[in-house]
Amino acid sequence: MPDGPLSVQDPRDTSAMMNSQETYRSSQNQSKSTSATTNHYTANEASSAAGTPSKDAVAQDQVQVNGTGGIANETTISLKNLPIEEVIVKVRQIVAELEKLEEYHRGEGMRYQKMLGDFYWDYADHRTEIANALSDCGYAALTVKMLKTMNTMGIFKNDDIWFPTYYTYNTAWNYSDASESLAKNLAEADAVRLLTLNLGHKPYLSNIQSKNVYYVLKASLSTLHNIARCSDVKHFFKENKTAEVIMPFISMKDEFLKAISMLTLAYIVEEEENTKLIDETNTISSIVSWTENAVDGGSKRRFKGFTPWELTQGLDKLAVNDTNKIQVVEAGALPVFLRMLQHDDPKEQSSTAHCIWTLSFDKTVRQKIIEHEGLVAALENLSKNENSEVRKNCLGALWMIKGENDPATTTKAEYTFQQRKEYIPLMMQKKYRPDGWLGAILGAKLFFDFSGKYPFEKSMQGLLKELRGRGQLSHMTDSTDEVDGLIAAENHMLIEGNPHKTTVAAHMALSMSRDDVTQWLLNRHLDICVPHMAQLDGKLLWQLKLMKDEAPQFFFHLLDTKLKLSFVDILRFTAAIDELH
Repeated sequence: MPDGPLSVQDPRDTSAMMNSQETYRSSQNQSKSTSATTNHYTANEASSAAGTPSKDAVAQDQVQVNGTGGIANETTISLKNLPIEEVIVKVRQIVAELEKLEEYHRGEGMRYQKMLGDFYWDYADHRTEIANALSDCGYAALTVKMLKTMNTMGIFKNDDIWFPTYYTYNTAWNYSDASESLAKNLAEADAVRLLTLNLGHKPYLSNIQSKNVYYVLKASLSTLHNIARCSDVKHFFKENKTAEVIMPFISMKDEFLKAISMLTLAYIVEEEENTKLIDETNTISSIVSWTENAVDGGSKRRFKGFTPWELTQGLDKLAVNDTNKIQVVEAGALPVFLRMLQHDDPKEQSSTAHCIWTLSFDKTVRQKIIEHEGLVAALENLSKNENSEVRKNCLGALWMIKGENDPATTTKAEYTFQQRKEYIPLMMQKKYRPDGWLGAILGAKLFFDFSGKYPFEKSMQGLLKELRGRGQLSHMTDSTDEVDGLIAAENHMLIEGNPHKTTVAAHMALSMSRDDVTQWLLNRHLDICVPHMAQLDGKLLWQLKLMKDEAPQFFFHLLDTKLKLSFVDILRFTAAIDELH
């Protein structure tokens, strides 16, 4: 089984699938209606008197695929045990054949979608590669087109329409879990609107007891969840008011629908709405309980189809809100987190460490983490892990946990002060009053207040002006001045500046490989940038520097809106890229 919630089962097991006549009978007492807004038909829409295939037409493990080109005369048996390179070729050929179809309910649409779905199960170790290939060849837009076309016809009208609809939902659901690229493609192809309309369609909700209707709702929610986990997609959900549509599912008795709804909302609601979600639904304690059940789930480590790392990602999103941090701990998350860190799955280790990192911004929670036996030791052990994501998240959590009391941090600060290094203090936490060594070195310095007390723009202008002067503060008075700003994090940070620091020569930068760029980022404590810049070599990094110099507004807009870097990380990366000369 792959990571992430899947469909009810392997689609080759058709026992869970009712035909359209059964769907009709299950809802025959519901009055017939259609929605002009959504082009959905009710589950009891009249079934076609002719043309309904037998159930044998669905059991196609031996079926011959009709069509032309590279997949003519293929059978599902002949598509097993192939080298992955050949599978990718077949995937592209199947999508090409799907694109040629003018109608999707004559058999070929179902067969092609089923073939793609079978690859998901037959080549489990290569799911991401297959999903990325689907993304590259335009599968997402084609799938949304197919679903919209069959919606217009009425997906429960007869089996000729229902079966290809089922396999299309199934394939999109599973592969969007395996590839962020494909999930984003679905969002860009209008899938969020389509799936949101499914979830708000009253005739569907009235007939949720029908197995097929339930499946459509379940697939719609799960695919939306896969999309919601991606970056830069929140606006699709906001435009379609998806959160409002999903909210009622949290109150349903069905545990899966309740769980997937909570997790999806954790990704798409705004921070201020986050509190309402928690207060009204007991979401945090439920997710912590499900995570523990998943950890106890034997070798599969799943609960209701969810993995521990997936549930922890949902907690992490909720914990961004300050009021939720202590609730996560009070719900009993720390013992579960320790077990996940001690497990050998990098995804579990990485997601858990990142969640602990988020929680550590709260002083009370930070102390509870320190006091929980074995937790800090587990983070320290994994901070040397060969997996870069695990290592990065553990180091981030440890920095927050040990932070001000860490001898290494203290030594660096003292060195900065004694050697008269140039630095620009940033106030990142509301009402924070530095003491000890930090208070000493800040006593007579200008600082920029980004704690949320003041508007962002004025402070940003002042800080950029200061950065352009490379920290030259001689024109300032000895008094401490405050400059307006917006909170960007909950910890304080020193940004050091030295106009004479060592730089990387242009010819050296241009010769850097992707691995060299990754190491360059890690050496400058820019681990957060590594996932976003994994494809950059020295030449592309140099182009990014040129963009900063020639189009600074676009450069900072890119870091902020596209890469989603925090304000502190933007400053760090800007300082680092200035080293390139």
